[in-house]
Amino acid sequence: MQGTGKPWLLWIAVVWIALWGLTPEVFAQGDLLACRTDIPIVIDGHLSDLPWQLAENLVIDDTTPATWLEQGTFTVDGPRPKGPGDAALRMKALWNEDYLYIALDVIDDSVVTDQIVGSLREQDSVEIVIDPSGTGAERRALIFALETAAGNGPWFSIPGARIGAVLKLGGAVGQIRPLGYTAEIAIPLAAFAKAYNSSIAPGQAFGLEVRLNDVDYVPDPGGEGVIRQVRRMTWTGNPMVMEWGTTPQYGTLHIVPSLVGR
Repeated sequence: MQGTGKPWLLWIAVVWIALWGLTPEVFAQGDLLACRTDIPIVIDGHLSDLPWQLAENLVIDDTTPATWLEQGTFTVDGPRPKGPGDAALRMKALWNEDYLYIALDVIDDSVVTDQIVGSLREQDSVEIVIDPSGTGAERRALIFALETAAGNGPWFSIPGARIGAVLKLGGAVGQIRPLGYTAEIAIPLAAFAKAYNSSIAPGQAFGLEVRLNDVDYVPDPGGEGVIRQVRRMTWTGNPMVMEWGTTPQYGTLHIVPSLVGR
């Protein structure tokens, strides 16, 4: 006797599963999706705009498998970060017809804003390396650092670009808060194209690596007061890659055509 089930339900289930499997899994763990936003972003450093609440995170902390805690050459010898409460970063990205937006939400138990002339990497800062080709040949770093104690406000640097024009047309604003700081960055697409020799358009993908630099003053092991210590935490997007500057093996920034939250 033949069953009296409803095979069409099975077909619907199969198709639904297939489509579901094709949508979220197209992008790997080491990818950051920059969705489109049709809601204006106010660059005030507070991350309160609705699109940021809907955007996905890239996470750097002491427990994320894709976070490399650098030691040796690039790092003043010292202990590992004590945990996410000592140093951690959530980064998001959005875009529209005029700007590429970046949000930084940094947890830091001791925000240091003193100025080290000539080296933003030796301060509390975030380095965002974008490589249009994904081969490592066109890597350029965008660096955000807080230097409010020196009276300079936040620094925002793209080597090879006219930074004054970038700041005039876009903006970079940071806010120090208890146990950390936040920042919003707006990069005009025209300035991005000039700096990176590549335009932003739906469907494009760029090589991406992100580094969190955490400065702390810690007791000198020799008993001579305190020493200034810099620890670097790098998002590799790949738990198997634990080194800096290997963009082809790192994560990817995808420019997604769909609206954020959809």
